[in-house]
Amino acid sequence: MLLKEALAQFKDAREAAEVACMGMYMALRWYERGQKRLIPPLHVLYLWGEHLDISDTDLGELIRDAESERLSMSKKLRDKRSREKVVAVEVERNRLLLVRDVEHSRQEDELRTQAEQAELSDMDRATEEYLDKQRRMQELYEKQSKILKELDK
Repeated sequence: MLLKEALAQFKDAREAAEVACMGMYMALRWYERGQKRLIPPLHVLYLWGEHLDISDTDLGELIRDAESERLSMSKKLRDKRSREKVVAVEVERNRLLLVRDVEHSRQEDELRTQAEQAELSDMDRATEEYLDKQRRMQELYEKQSKILKELDK
């Protein structure tokens, strides 16, 4: 007899709980599907076997089926946790890559700003030199004009 067949022998979870001398909440979890499901413990399976008057062979099959269900569920849970760890590691790796890329972008922006400031500084210096030459040329031109006016007198 399989576990689902044994559960089907009871009219509802309340009857299964009464036979097993367990609480109603626990019995409802035996009928759940998915990860919330609980597999009845060995003493509950024994009490069910006594109540349903099944043979020792069927009881052994029931116990074996319940244990295989329990192992299957724990394997699924382990696999899920393993996948979650892999995903968490991948997320952390991607986060670190993004942090590194942002830091590189900041450094590039800072270097670009420094280069622009240096370029402006060079341009300012060149402009200043040009203006200084223009001023000296103007002064020389004015001196020359004064000298020529004095000579013309």
